Amino acid sequence: MNDVYRQRASGFFTAVGSFSSDKDSPAAPQPIAPLRPILLAYTTPSPDSATGNSSSISALLSCSGMAAGLPFTAVPPLSAVLALLAAGLVSGLYFLYRTALPKPIPGIPYNKDAARSVLGDVSAMVTYQSETGQIFPWMVSQSVKLNSPIVQLFLRPFQKPWVIITDFRESQDILLRRTREFDRSDFLGDVFVSLVPEFHISKKSTDEKFKSNRNLIKDLMTPAFLHEESIP
Repeated sequence: MNDVYRQRASGFFTAVGSFSSDKDSPAAPQPIAPLRPILLAYTTPSPDSATGNSSSISALLSCSGMAAGLPFTAVPPLSAVLALLAAGLVSGLYFLYRTALPKPIPGIPYNKDAARSVLGDVSAMVTYQSETGQIFPWMVSQSVKLNSPIVQLFLRPFQKPWVIITDFRESQDILLRRTREFDRSDFLGDVFVSLVPEFHISKKSTDEKFKSNRNLIKDLMTPAFLHEESIP
């Protein structure tokens, strides 16, 4: 019985180095690099081979990639981790910068310098307003600067550009005959909603309150009322 137990116990081993039972081997065994996990294995010794354990160890280590002394896990150095985080941060900031830049409408003149700034034309407009106290003359001056009756300005970050038309006939055609294509702007509503929240000038033409308010004052805009009551 003791021989049986002794034979079974010899089958358990812990891989903490490389050893060989062959004393006649001319080459000295190469040490194995320390492993993070403790590798356990069970092998049954061959009765007709004295090197059963040695061959089993070599096969096991070669399958796991550790026979050549390679580490089980590779931890990157702290500098590599910090460099990777810095690269990701820079890439994210550049993406946000490109997203925040104004998106010009093709075919409409605009200020080239404003298109390369996140604030667009806001800086130039604020400077003009601080000097003169006005905004609309600056908008008209952009048509003269760009030599075009229609220009686009970038006055609200992360928003669509404003299209400014200084041609009288085109403006009149849009306001009188093309109301279904060009409705009242959101900016106009934002300006008047705090002053006259229920007045129709701060509402879209599709709003029911806009239509009801217009019906209340429609008689005040007739030619007879304007010539006989308003003008005198």
